[in-house]
Amino acid sequence: MAFTVCVHHNTGDYRGQYPAGTRLSDILADAGLVAPHPCGGHGKCGKCAVRVVGEVSPMSETEREALRGARYPTDGSYRLSCQAEAIGNL
Repeated sequence: MAFTVCVHHNTGDYRGQYPAGTRLSDILADAGLVAPHPCGGHGKCGKCAVRVVGEVSPMSETEREALRGARYPTDGSYRLSCQAEAIGNL
C-alpha cells in the first residue's frame, strides 16, 4: 500500500507516493535534498534531524538520545531522517 508524502522546503515543495517503511532520508533524496549523515546513518549525531508531521515509525532510544544531544525536541516533532520510516501520510 502506498501513501502520500509531502516535503516542504524553501527551494520548493515535493509530493510522492511511497510504501510503508521508506526511510525519510530516501524520500528527501528523491526530493533533491540531502541531509548530512556524519555518523554514517547510524542515528548517533543528530545532524539529519527534520521536522515531521504525520505518521512515522516509533522513536528508538538511540534516536531520542541523538536528538536530545543535538538540542532538538524529543516529542516526535523532529526525527532523524536516517532512522525514521514513513508509515502513513506525512
